[in-house]
Amino acid sequence: MLQKGTIDAAFSTYADKEQLAEETDSYPLVWDKLVLVTSAHHPFAARKKINLIEAKDEEFIMPPKSSGAYIEMMGFCHSLGFEPKTKYHSTSNLTRFGLIAEGLGISFASSTVAVSYMVHNISIVEFEPRIPRTLSLWAFRAKQTPQISNFIEFCQRWAETRRAHFV
Repeated sequence: MLQKGTIDAAFSTYADKEQLAEETDSYPLVWDKLVLVTSAHHPFAARKKINLIEAKDEEFIMPPKSSGAYIEMMGFCHSLGFEPKTKYHSTSNLTRFGLIAEGLGISFASSTVAVSYMVHNISIVEFEPRIPRTLSLWAFRAKQTPQISNFIEFCQRWAETRRAHFV
């Protein structure tokens, strides 16, 4: 929608930067990283950090195939030489984390999302290689009205005041 000019701005952690580069400006707001979310009883839960390749035989609960998060996660796994075994797809983080808590699989999440959705019986496990994830505000350059400029400035100030809370 941003590419077509239907909307003036959007928040995203994933974007086809080559396609958007000509028409939009990006304003990074939150720097984060991906983590694995497992049940509290999963063998990874007892460890502070794993090598992601160790998860190659695990069953994953993933976001929908159409989401940028799914595309990113699959790309990272493919770059390490494995295809995640997807057991379920869910658009809801709460649903994914509930399935994980029941031991039905593991999933990726940004560390800020994982902490904010912390439900009973799950663990957050860091992994190597570290996969950064940046939340950015993207604005359609041709439609940068004073209102959009003010919104961009507001978001940048908000992010700056909360930077210490993010990983």
